[in-house]
Amino acid sequence: DSAPRAELWRKEGVTWEKQGNFGRALAALSAAEHVGASPPGASGAGTGDRRALPSKVQAELELSRGDVYWNQEAFEAAAAAAERALPVLSDQPEGLALARAVYLLGHLAELSGDYQKAEDCYQRSLAIRERIGDQQGMGTCWYGLGMVAYDRGDPARAEECHQRALAIRERIGDEWCV
Repeated sequence: DSAPRAELWRKEGVTWEKQGNFGRALAALSAAEHVGASPPGASGAGTGDRRALPSKVQAELELSRGDVYWNQEAFEAAAAAAERALPVLSDQPEGLALARAVYLLGHLAELSGDYQKAEDCYQRSLAIRERIGDQQGMGTCWYGLGMVAYDRGDPARAEECHQRALAIRERIGDEWCV
């Protein structure tokens, strides 16, 4: 089974991304994708077909690639990666990966000025995160909703959302959710 090896490569890519080494992050994600594409007969070989990786693993790789592109400010590439991941993740039980993909699409919509799409995505991501108990992600979603309200000229709603994000941050002791 190549999925566990692909997941190790994906985690290495995430580690490099968090350290700001985007080239190595993308190389690790590419290596993860190709775990299932090793030539038959090679040591630890896959099937020779990258589709041998489960679709959920492929979607997680796309989502991680989208995070790297986001941090490189390659927003169109980030959106494309999230869009490629979304159909597979939508067919799975709702989880963190789907919440991340939807949030990323919301953030990209916000940057492009599509505030309705951004709000819809943040609300959907928030609902998923509430169901799975992801406090940090809930704080991030509330912050995003506050930014959309601010961008729309609704300072009262923006303050309300940001206060909810801040309350979560203080409760869990996490500086990254806002």
